[in-house]
Amino acid sequence: MSDLGVPMEQKLSVIMASDVVGYSRLMGIDEKSRALFVTKV
Repeated sequence: MSDLGVPMEQKLSVIMASDVVGYSRLMGIDEKSRALFVTKV
């Protein structure tokens, strides 16, 4: 366990989930550009 009694695995899980949510939100904001990019690849 790390500081404040929270296991490191739990901290990393929260960081990873936040990153996925943030990435999804950013991709949703710029859907048109993302769709154009995907169709060109």
